[in-house]
Amino acid sequence: MHSLYLHVSVPPFTYYNRTAYLGTTVKFPCPRKLKDAVLWARWKTLRSDYTYLYYSGKINKDVDKRLTVEQNNSYALVIPNVTAEDSAVYGCMENIGFGNRHFFILTVTGGLHVRGCRLNFLDYTVV
Repeated sequence: MHSLYLHVSVPPFTYYNRTAYLGTTVKFPCPRKLKDAVLWARWKTLRSDYTYLYYSGKINKDVDKRLTVEQNNSYALVIPNVTAEDSAVYGCMENIGFGNRHFFILTVTGGLHVRGCRLNFLDYTVV
């Protein structure tokens, strides 16, 4: 009787929780190796399929025309004028997901300005 062993290597990943106020700008950095391709994706719920936002130097403008990706070593995803609908999980993956992966869980919070203070009154989270 012969045995066959399959070794599967799972790339490392990190995740971060981020909170943003309505109307502000969010910036997610994507640390990467210089020659690896970068893919940015978004999951609206934890059980949904992802929507690609950026790959191979191109933004998917069909998803959201506000999004930009900095073309430097950070490849940061920038979301200006954050809305409640931006609450999601965002992932930066090297080498089309086969390299390092970085995930950002974005919670968008509404607020009121009262004498220079910001009071939270509404939170939007990914479910």
